[in-house]
Amino acid sequence: MTLLELKHVQKTYPDSQNKQVLQDISLTINEGDYVAIMGESGAGKTTLLNIMATLDNPTAGSIKLNGVETTKLSDSKKAVFRRENLGFIFQSFDLLDIFNNRDNIYLPLVLTKAKKKVMDQRLAALAPRLGIQELLDKYPSQISGGQRQRVTAARALITEPALILADEPTGALDSKTAQEMLQIFQEVNAAGQTIVMVTHSSLSASYAKKTLFIRDGRIKTELDRGEMSQEEYLSAISQQLTELTKVGE
Repeated sequence: MTLLELKHVQKTYPDSQNKQVLQDISLTINEGDYVAIMGESGAGKTTLLNIMATLDNPTAGSIKLNGVETTKLSDSKKAVFRRENLGFIFQSFDLLDIFNNRDNIYLPLVLTKAKKKVMDQRLAALAPRLGIQELLDKYPSQISGGQRQRVTAARALITEPALILADEPTGALDSKTAQEMLQIFQEVNAAGQTIVMVTHSSLSASYAKKTLFIRDGRIKTELDRGEMSQEEYLSAISQQLTELTKVGE
């Protein structure tokens, strides 16, 4: 079933000499998909993610999430829509040091005025899956980067969002911790969570089910994992990136 649909999305920034960052993006994300978006710096990946997240507005085109045309929502309604439908995982963690990790995780539910019983029940189910039971009463400054990313993942998942949007979620992690985080992504996706992830890392993308390759504001090609092993898929992604670079020469 279609979850997110973009049709002919464009984005031009007038303050950048009318630079067209996104030229003509059309794509469909179905429920249960795990999609990686790759491309060189400046290709438009983060702009595309921000538009999906309703954090930025397209210059032209249509965006529907769960059947709602998000481009037509007011700013206040977009804020509510984000809280009810989206979960965010960023490289910078964005945890608040004044709160312990438990309260950081609860924050989006507090904003929706969820009952304490509901928050406790959801966290009780999430914490073992993410391995954060011993971290809940500590503060972000007291735990490692990998642990902070796990707490960030819990905060994104506790709202039971329709879609998780991740922007370079392993960029600040060492290789071992990054791999653990990506395995968690695979597990929550296997449980039905839809994920869209922007990444520079071929290894990170190899955990996804599909990879979109962007160049100069356009989707140049896409690669489905299908029945490939992760090693085979990683090789195919690396080869595709090489071909994409050649096209731009």
